[in-house]
Amino acid sequence: MFMKIIIVVSKGVGQVYCEQCNKGFKNKNSLSCHKRFDCGKTNRFICSWCSYSTKRFHTLKRHCTKVHKCPIDMNLIMTMETH
Repeated sequence: MFMKIIIVVSKGVGQVYCEQCNKGFKNKNSLSCHKRFDCGKTNRFICSWCSYSTKRFHTLKRHCTKVHKCPIDMNLIMTMETH
């Protein structure tokens, strides 16, 4: 199934929107990544210390580093449960 890309031009800045969820992006590449990895997908990475969840591992890694100041390198483990 192909989705139509909607482009809105405002003050000279183009914005593209996902037809499925109406989320806006700066360019078609960002929209393409969103459709491939995020749109319609459930959050499968869940923080062990709070209720935060995300669709991408690197986003959980960034969350743990900034919010919980986790000193353990998340590249060495696959889940927060193992540490």
